Amino acid sequence: MTDKTALLFLSNDLRATTLSCYALDIHYQVETSVGMCATGTNTEIRRYNLHSGDFVPFVTWERHSLRPDVFKFVGRTIHVSSFITQNKNSSTGKVEWKFVGDDGNLYAWIYNPRTSELMAFPMNNSEYAVPIAKFLPESSRYGRKYARIELFPGFERTPDTLVLVLVYIEWKRRRFLGGY
Repeated sequence: MTDKTALLFLSNDLRATTLSCYALDIHYQVETSVGMCATGTNTEIRRYNLHSGDFVPFVTWERHSLRPDVFKFVGRTIHVSSFITQNKNSSTGKVEWKFVGDDGNLYAWIYNPRTSELMAFPMNNSEYAVPIAKFLPESSRYGRKYARIELFPGFERTPDTLVLVLVYIEWKRRRFLGGY
C-alpha cells in the first residue's frame, strides 16, 4: 500500500494531530485538553466536512481520574468499557479490541505479537475476514517518520469508529510505554 491509500498522521503526538488521506479526501483532527484541576482530560476527534469546509466533531473521549472513561457522541454518551471490549489470548498473545462500527456491524482491531501487526477486521460469526485497515506506528517519508493507517476495501463502512478505536488503543499503548 502507498500513502495514497493511507491516513497519514501529520504529527506523531496523539494529543494534537491531523490524519489525512488526500487521495480519498478524508481528514480527521485529534485535539486533547486537560480539564480543571487536572481531574480529567478530553480528546475531541473531528472529521472534515466537504460541504461546510470545516472540521465537525463526532466524538469526545473523556478520561477521568475518579470515574470511568466515556465516549460522547452527538446525542449519546457511552462508557468506553461498553463500547470497546478487550480480549487477550494467553496462548498466542493476540489482543482483540471489538467494537460496533458506524454501520452497526461488529469489528475488531487485532494485535499479533508474533508479527507486531495491528490490523482491523470485520467480524463474521467471530471468524476473521479480510482486513480493512492496518496500523503502522512509524513509516519513513521524506526523511521523517509518521504513523499511518493503511486502508483496504471495506473501511468506508466504518471510518469514524475505526479511527476512534485506533486512537484509543494507540494512546493506551503509548501511556503504557511511558510516552503520556
